[in-house]
Amino acid sequence: MEITTLFWDVDNTLLDFTEGSRRCMMAGFAAFGLSYQEEMFPVFRRLNDELWHRVERGELTREHLFEIRWNTVFAALGIHFDGPTFEAFFRKELHESAVPIDGAEEMLRLLHQRHCNVITSNAVRAQQVNRLKKAGLLPHIDLIATSEEAGAAKPKKEFFDYCMTLLPAGTKKENILIIGDNPAADIAGGSAYGIHTCLLDRDGTLSHAGADFVIRSLWELKESGIMNQELLS
Repeated sequence: MEITTLFWDVDNTLLDFTEGSRRCMMAGFAAFGLSYQEEMFPVFRRLNDELWHRVERGELTREHLFEIRWNTVFAALGIHFDGPTFEAFFRKELHESAVPIDGAEEMLRLLHQRHCNVITSNAVRAQQVNRLKKAGLLPHIDLIATSEEAGAAKPKKEFFDYCMTLLPAGTKKENILIIGDNPAADIAGGSAYGIHTCLLDRDGTLSHAGADFVIRSLWELKESGIMNQELLS
């Protein structure tokens, strides 16, 4: 098995969306004179995850998610504020958020020497490009594929079909490894498409079902057997 191409998820794989979104939420509360409490962030995280899972299942569009996200969060928190107004501020802040996951730059740079690094993301392209650039990761990226351009989101087959059209001629599914933190979008989606899968489970809380490899940090790509000659030759 020769891996020539690496599909990388972005949020909570290369960039820390959890910490970045927490900072953006705090900034929004401060900007609009709302009282922020730390116990509010887990509510946002849970509801945001649920909404993105609906996008992955095809039950909700990304655009509709942006329309209802903060109204949903504010309703759960008992806060009376206009969700779309907060969403606009939040997304502007998120556009500039660039908190890299530990080891992201080093692993991308190392693997880029011998592999094609491809971003595969369900988020907006302009946002992801700006964040990767600010984090210093963009020089190690060859191609970027987002659901915005693909017309379908991970884990749908159509998303991965689009990714394949971007790759050098001759690239086969057995030459690809996807690395991500989402058991549904990255692992189930990648496995169903016939590519190798690596789950990044930093907290040790995710389902490992279907994953070919499981790592707790990006450093393990170098330290574990995933980097051996048989796999990444």
